[in-house]
Amino acid sequence: FFPCKFAPFAVINQLLPNRVSKALLHGIFEGKEGILGFPACYDKTYYSAYTRLLEAKQFRIERIDISYSQSGYFSFFLPCFLVSALYEMVVMALGIKNLCAYMIVVARKDPATG
Repeated sequence: FFPCKFAPFAVINQLLPNRVSKALLHGIFEGKEGILGFPACYDKTYYSAYTRLLEAKQFRIERIDISYSQSGYFSFFLPCFLVSALYEMVVMALGIKNLCAYMIVVARKDPATG
């Protein structure tokens, strides 16, 4: 289970220095210190890159669940929340997997392939 690189909250997190994003999150979501604001690496954390990586490493993908839900990050300000919810609905309706918010991946390495 991991957040995806092109989700709006992840893009914002990538643009801001960690100390700034951490302070911002703690200011908006009081009481979440130690839970929110960790340094994040989003290198290949989007659908097409991750599936290619697994296939290249000879993993068999058993299941991938994707979620577009991310509006909770923007619940502190109604206009941002509504824009985020609209974005989620459009991207989900279009089925653009690379723009999902989260992925849950179940993959298995065949012991014979090493």
